[in-house]
Amino acid sequence: MFDLAFVPSAFIPEAHVRAIVPRCRAVLKAGGWLLLAMVNPGPDALGEALAGFRTTMWGGTVFEKGAAQALVEQWGYIDTRLLLGPAGAPVA
Repeated sequence: MFDLAFVPSAFIPEAHVRAIVPRCRAVLKAGGWLLLAMVNPGPDALGEALAGFRTTMWGGTVFEKGAAQALVEQWGYIDTRLLLGPAGAPVA
């Protein structure tokens, strides 16, 4: 059992991310953390387009707003939070 699972979704195709999230839930200790990292697109349309382009070029998953949080909550994770970082930077 693990205390933390890190999933760098910006580098993993969506189908794989969707399979990884429930598997992580199964191997985390009670109170364990899932860190589902993604790119912060920023506040404007250009930043969002560039972040989506970079993530696609890396072969990763581009989540629509709220989709990542909905995915983890669907699999029984509780107390979920979106932690924003600088625009264009990976976030968790």
